[in-house]
Amino acid sequence: MGVLREGDLADFLKRKSGQFNGLLFYGNDEAAISTAVRQVVLAFVAGEEPLRMDVSTLRSDPAALDDAFRSMSLLGDRRLIVVSGVEENHVNALQSVLDSHSIGNFVLIVSNSLKKGSKLRNAAEMNPVFASVGFYEETGIGALVLRVQIVVKQHGMAFDDGAAERFVGLVGSDRSMLVNEAEKLSLY
Repeated sequence: MGVLREGDLADFLKRKSGQFNGLLFYGNDEAAISTAVRQVVLAFVAGEEPLRMDVSTLRSDPAALDDAFRSMSLLGDRRLIVVSGVEENHVNALQSVLDSHSIGNFVLIVSNSLKKGSKLRNAAEMNPVFASVGFYEETGIGALVLRVQIVVKQHGMAFDDGAAERFVGLVGSDRSMLVNEAEKLSLY
């Protein structure tokens, strides 16, 4: 599929995730990535915890991810597999999943910042049943307002005209504080 924008993630999870094998999250905005991972977990988990793997698991057992990816439930449910701590040099351990065009369990790969020509990004973006989302820190009040609007939209809410700007003005410009307060607001 290619590249998704962060704002399109909620719609992707509702409408298209059943037709895809996974997502690659990358970037330097750890707070946004953490929020997005929680969003994916909530979208997939139906009483079953996701299978979490890290790079050390992939190194010690190179076939573990491929086995988990292809092990489908007899009831037809897809399991979420979260692979964290991935870097550019780990692309070989993920290659079997990134090369697969048949639907398996859903794999969420979480990485740090990746360059535009990264092998990992290219493998995810060139696969028609995989997508990537970049998360980078915003600067300026407009970007912070957009961040708050995305967070409340994930919870089925929306700000009226001018309310998001006022919210940012009251809370301040600390991104993690803004996200936390927006999530609190959605709980009330």
